[in-house]
Amino acid sequence: PIHVLDAQTGRIKNTLDLDGLVQVWDIGYLQDRGSLCIAAGVNHHERSGSIVALDGHGNELWRHETVGKSFEDKLLCGDLTGDGRDEIAFSMADAERFEVRRGTGELLWAKNVPEEIGDDTHVDDMVIAPIQASGSQLATATGACLFDAEGNLLWSLRDQIEHGQKIACAEPPPGAEPRLYICSKTGRRAYLVSPGGEVLWEYDNFSATCDGHIYLTTAGDWVDWSGPGACEIVQAEIVGASPDADTPQGTPLTLYLTTRMSWRSRVRT
Repeated sequence: PIHVLDAQTGRIKNTLDLDGLVQVWDIGYLQDRGSLCIAAGVNHHERSGSIVALDGHGNELWRHETVGKSFEDKLLCGDLTGDGRDEIAFSMADAERFEVRRGTGELLWAKNVPEEIGDDTHVDDMVIAPIQASGSQLATATGACLFDAEGNLLWSLRDQIEHGQKIACAEPPPGAEPRLYICSKTGRRAYLVSPGGEVLWEYDNFSATCDGHIYLTTAGDWVDWSGPGACEIVQAEIVGASPDADTPQGTPLTLYLTTRMSWRSRVRT
């Protein structure tokens, strides 16, 4: 179910039972720009999957059965086509399929993830933004791909960026182009990418390696860290015991947080 909480008290105001596990969801303007709706990927007790849209009062607008039932890792609402209504982008690991649907539920386009996007079963993260001059595009962390509104591949960095985990688009300073931040989960690297797919820099010195431990990049984003108008990268890494290391059960994880100047080389920790 989806629980609606009171923002002031945290009290549960409403529970929306969708007959299954809501694995991913987002809010967006699926009908018009005046009313927010909910889009959710629901695993119906491992029997089937569906994409469900609800209005702001929790009333079901539509429901479409999907070819897969394991929704990973994200569902995103955003106006990709420029018609004033948000599209819905999501992936299903068991079907190895990525879909973009209109706000009314109809399929806009779909991709096979390992064949057409990146070496994975699903898309870990994505962003819809005016990355290039002609309208909005959809960029994926997995495969580091940029697609136009019709699903045409504009560029891909899948041979250069290993297991893209997080992607974000920054609003640049006046007169500058947008920039994409992409992080690699297992490679523990950060990349700054231009709208045309050029890697402007990469950085891999976040956490010092240590025998018997693994490091995984878990999150990252653009933030205003150092003052008004700043545009910097924050990246988080988890440090844990390696499966083959002699480490006691229950060993806590350590979280490292690093801030990087987005257009410069200096790193703050």
